Amino acid sequence: MQIMEEMAEFITLWELVHDVQFNEDEDQIEWKWMASGSYTLKSAYEAQFRGSFTTFEASDIWRAYTEAKHKFFA
Repeated sequence: MQIMEEMAEFITLWELVHDVQFNEDEDQIEWKWMASGSYTLKSAYEAQFRGSFTTFEASDIWRAYTEAKHKFFA
């Protein structure tokens, strides 16, 4: 019975790869995180940390809304 299962798997595999066409072009690797497609260490770090934290701008502190004054001891 094992031979029949192996033959069935072989036929299934054959049907999957039968229409695959290869050409003589060289493979090209493109880095999707850069518009140019080239890999840089900077782009790797940016891709790794993308969305994990936001950049902090110190000037944003001065634009934050706060109450004008508070009296703790009247």
